[in-house]
Amino acid sequence: MKSEKILPFTSKPLSIMYHYTAFPLAILQANMPEEILDKFISTKYVNCIFETKSLKNKFNIGNDLWFTEERILLRHSNVFSDIILKYYDIDIVKFLKDMMDKGLYPQGNYNEEWIPGKFAYQKYHFYHDYLLIGYNDEKQVFYSVGFLKDDRFQKFEIPYINMKKAVETLFDTYIGIDLLEYNARRVANVPITFHNMLSELIDYLNSINKTSNKIVNSETYYGLAAILELCNYIKREACQHQNIEIKYMRGFMEHKFFMNKRINYLFEQGYIKNSLSINYSEEVYKISEKVHLLAIKYLMTHQNNIIDSIVESIKQTIKIEKEYLPIIIDELKNGKLKEERI
Repeated sequence: MKSEKILPFTSKPLSIMYHYTAFPLAILQANMPEEILDKFISTKYVNCIFETKSLKNKFNIGNDLWFTEERILLRHSNVFSDIILKYYDIDIVKFLKDMMDKGLYPQGNYNEEWIPGKFAYQKYHFYHDYLLIGYNDEKQVFYSVGFLKDDRFQKFEIPYINMKKAVETLFDTYIGIDLLEYNARRVANVPITFHNMLSELIDYLNSINKTSNKIVNSETYYGLAAILELCNYIKREACQHQNIEIKYMRGFMEHKFFMNKRINYLFEQGYIKNSLSINYSEEVYKISEKVHLLAIKYLMTHQNNIIDSIVESIKQTIKIEKEYLPIIIDELKNGKLKEERI
């Protein structure tokens, strides 16, 4: 009898802005051939969004963050209630292990009051998302990934009994539990095209969102306007609370990382010819790295002049992208990509 199971999962996903960017990317990076992954990633995280009314996720860098539209990660939902668990005598620990034995990644919500290493552990109820990537019967633990109270994205262990309590105490608040299972589709010929990417790139430059069904309101910003609104948020928060959300700064940096990766891939594959575009995208990425470091420094020192440097640097990236992205778009419209459409 096998006492340990560990599903493929990379320890360094390309994005760790949120759990829901890190989880799917880490699964794909571990399951998808590198040459396909590079092509796939070049089509993702093109546009961005800033939602003023959102409490914790104001800035975001993608639409279908779990990549279910392409059916590369297949999702299935299991809905439980306290009554169902008791009536059918379902052992939640065994259920989760059985899922992983089938190659499925359990993902859902739990109460972090029961999870060692979390801020809320043994202190208060806090409902958050989780992903399991394995288990060990000898140690009686699940293997999970995510952020602990040291703010590092990492692999950690959850004792079986703690996981059981963390899931079942959700019934104190919710009528049912929606437990998702993800199956990585490991195929060699995933159909990936650049046409939607081009549409999103145009949307990004024009600060609109025609390629998503997401409802737009007056306090929702897209593309370059979202980046500008991020600047406004930074100034407001620094002025009112002397604080800024570091994950938004990381998200800004990751957005520029993906843009630079995309431009390099398109150049290597012959979709664009202008090598200066690579220089521009790399310059923007380097500025975004500086912004992230400045944000960390500000949280340590609370020096107001750092906020000015952050805002000025972000606006500099907007200026550069306004200059070179139209060139990229024209090349994609009129070059190799146009030929593929015919």
